Amino acid sequence: MFELADVAVRYPGAPADVFSGVDLALPDGTLMVLVGPNGAGKTTLLRAMCGLIRPTSGRIEIDGCDVVAHPDRAQRSFGVSLYPERSFYFRLTARQNLRYFAALRGLGRRDAIAEVDRVLAVAGLEEHTELPFMRLSLGLRKRLGFARALLGTPSTLLLDEPLANLDSASATAVVEHLASLRDAGHRVVLSTHEASGVASLVDIVGQLRDGRLTTTDERTALVLGKTVMVETEPAPDPGVLVPGWATTSYGFSRMVGADEDITPLLTTLGAAGFRAVRIGTRQEASVLPVSEVLV
Repeated sequence: MFELADVAVRYPGAPADVFSGVDLALPDGTLMVLVGPNGAGKTTLLRAMCGLIRPTSGRIEIDGCDVVAHPDRAQRSFGVSLYPERSFYFRLTARQNLRYFAALRGLGRRDAIAEVDRVLAVAGLEEHTELPFMRLSLGLRKRLGFARALLGTPSTLLLDEPLANLDSASATAVVEHLASLRDAGHRVVLSTHEASGVASLVDIVGQLRDGRLTTTDERTALVLGKTVMVETEPAPDPGVLVPGWATTSYGFSRMVGADEDITPLLTTLGAAGFRAVRIGTRQEASVLPVSEVLV
């Protein structure tokens, strides 16, 4: 079991917690997707889960080991890939980097060679093993981070945007391997804006918003869509409200369904006296009550 109880994190000098009151229990064979707006603290939560950040308060335990009190022992249970990948040695090759991290996991030379070969194959990096990290594309770096997380077959994977910068074939391979790990009893916690790729695997959805984590085991509550960002003339004054829209410094934004026609929404802005001059979209995942999803 992987458990968090009343966990809070506040950075030194910050006026408020990044999040607080986080409670979570993940049994074996569970895949959890963590969603929320940019800046909500998803990466910070992943870092706290594995002991890279010491929580301000609360308790974190994995398989009976206190992560805060015994971080070195707890680390053996985690495989971690954070975004962006910055913790590799730039001049070492992909294979050399993994050999180094395998040694840190306590693998002997012979076992490390075999384990590195295994994870390179899983990540589809066999043709890139001798390239230095600095020459790897963003997608290859992401795959190398995934390979490192698999070293030693940890019981729990913590993956930050594991599908970012991957082509379709690579993303499918990652998702299929995550499914096999989940089915074999491993725990997986991942944050993503590419939720469509993992929606069929999700056991628990966690939404981090306004410093609070809410969870549901209803798969139908994982809503895939996009955030529409509209720059307007004039820019709205602070406090201006247009029904159905959130006010931003440049205009307005709101989440819509993946295939929803936004023309009526733009008409609403026009009727309120705002002309759209630039429109952008970003794929998102959010959590809604099941009753709202089924409406």
